[in-house]
Amino acid sequence: MSSKLVLLVDDDASTRQLFETILSYHDVNLVVAQSEPEVVDILSHTKPDIIVLDIVLPGNKDGYKILKRIRELPQVHCPVVATTAYYTLDSTPTFEQRGFNGYLLKPIQPENLVTYLDQVIASFN
Repeated sequence: MSSKLVLLVDDDASTRQLFETILSYHDVNLVVAQSEPEVVDILSHTKPDIIVLDIVLPGNKDGYKILKRIRELPQVHCPVVATTAYYTLDSTPTFEQRGFNGYLLKPIQPENLVTYLDQVIASFN
């Protein structure tokens, strides 16, 4: 996955640190946002290869609302993967029905992260 750019949208410091550690080890660039305004600002001048978006964010903003906003931006053409610790067997169809291209369960499994992101990017293109 080297020379790729991942936009991570997550307010949890430990998740951001985990992504930074894993992706830097694999020479993957990471940009981090913690809110919808940050996401929109970053996407106005950056073209990520994939966006990883937490479903539960502070300030009454959920990942579904932010995904809708991202999909409205004409310059954005990349897969978006949901992350959540609140998962049930019924969640999978909901992620897909709402427009996500995949999902990662928290806690994130470091050994599979880069491979999974590569697979989602490849299947999107």
